[in-house]
Amino acid sequence: MSILAFSANAIFYLWFEAFPLVFTDIYHFDLGISGLPFTGFLVSGAITYTAYALYLMYHLEPRMARAAAEGKQLPPESRLEMGLMASIFIPTSLFMFGWASRASVHWIVPIIGAALYLPGIFLSFQSILVYMTFAYPMYTASVLAGNDLFRSTLASVFPLFGRRFFVDLGLGPGSSLLAGISIAMMPVLWSFMKWGHVLRRKSKYASS
Repeated sequence: MSILAFSANAIFYLWFEAFPLVFTDIYHFDLGISGLPFTGFLVSGAITYTAYALYLMYHLEPRMARAAAEGKQLPPESRLEMGLMASIFIPTSLFMFGWASRASVHWIVPIIGAALYLPGIFLSFQSILVYMTFAYPMYTASVLAGNDLFRSTLASVFPLFGRRFFVDLGLGPGSSLLAGISIAMMPVLWSFMKWGHVLRRKSKYASS
């Protein structure tokens, strides 16, 4: 599960290095407004948070209540459903941002493409972190701390070669490569949903 979080973080950190190439070099935003494209994340973030709160209130909590009424508990893998559905936003965002970033296309298009990344990474991270919390209830602090240390330490290296990555490959091909990696990670998340309970039974630290 830490591999999924690491790949999402690494791609996110690396991808940010494309923003100056797009909005400064292609669209010629000056220093004063070069940060405005990031407001797209503010809009998509507000929408995503609202949608997530409604999902918890009207979908997940009633399922938990029904399971509790039957003397059962929802398995931790149920927390991954939203992450799997939302993960499609990440490659969609990367494809749209990479191939729309050209002078002949209005600058709002890559901004919209970039904004679509946030639902994917926020909901995927929420799903993964909550899953690990419920899968390892006795060791939550250690699991979350180890996950954060692993993914942040390794992913922090990626911005060091991010600009060269996009300059050498190009914005479209470079973004497509990152999108392909994101798509390749989706079956891993699905596998945890389907067989996570088997892995938990084999671990002496996980909940059964």
